[in-house]
Amino acid sequence: MVTKKKSFLGCILISLMLFSAGCGEVSETALIEETEMNQEAENDLLYITELDLTTVETEPEYIEVSEVEGNLVIEDGGEYVLSGTTHYTIKIDAHDEIVHLFLNNLTVETADGPAIEAVSAGKVIITLMQDSGNALFDAAYYSNEDVTGAISASCDLTINGPGSLYICGYYKDAVYCKDVFKLLGGSVQFRAKRNGIKGNDGIVLMPEKLVIESENDGCQTSNSNKAGKGIIDIQGGEISVVAGQYGLSAVSDVYIREGQVYLNSVIADIYTEGKQYIAEGTLNNE
Repeated sequence: MVTKKKSFLGCILISLMLFSAGCGEVSETALIEETEMNQEAENDLLYITELDLTTVETEPEYIEVSEVEGNLVIEDGGEYVLSGTTHYTIKIDAHDEIVHLFLNNLTVETADGPAIEAVSAGKVIITLMQDSGNALFDAAYYSNEDVTGAISASCDLTINGPGSLYICGYYKDAVYCKDVFKLLGGSVQFRAKRNGIKGNDGIVLMPEKLVIESENDGCQTSNSNKAGKGIIDIQGGEISVVAGQYGLSAVSDVYIREGQVYLNSVIADIYTEGKQYIAEGTLNNE
């Protein structure tokens, strides 16, 4: 499936070879004790809730997407187990209700627009089910230019669960989230024409394994108009980022508390307008 699309990562590899000398330095980094870091990181926006960690369905609706003609539109809150293959967008328009998608060997490869688009919802949770392999591909061109991610959400978005997920953002971002994005499990790989993860209000990462390859930034936040917004908080997992600009780019603070983080970026591995709090031994610049 990947071979059908135009490759867009070659320039990253060339740029990394040209700029490897002198790039990737981390400046103004505070190596601090875990207790102090946790005190600094107190933030209502980034709390991991019980709902964020829920991975078991109770009363789901089962949907075989290949049996749906056109876009699959979800207008009510609840639990939905999605499986099969489709070339149309899965669209969520549930106002302020909570929508929980359970991906069970789901493949979406669209001809126009994102693979999953949350137009409205109180919150969207995506669970990667046990032993499932899931893949999302957006189109290289969108008729709606206001949408920019293979997964695009106008609300808080959480991905959890033990399964695997592969996302290609051929248009711009692999994941675009207007609010707070949390990755709390799974073996995940993102490839993107622009940013691997764009979480406007904040990003929390605690995957089993995460690989990002992007032409712009690996992870990027952009909203700092309120205290506590714009933070990137890495709480564990094995994370590898190859980026054409910055590995982590935050308009507020960056925390790397636990796990192993490998950053290989053209301009700099970490850019922040706030402070960097990095636990010793967690950051490995390639």
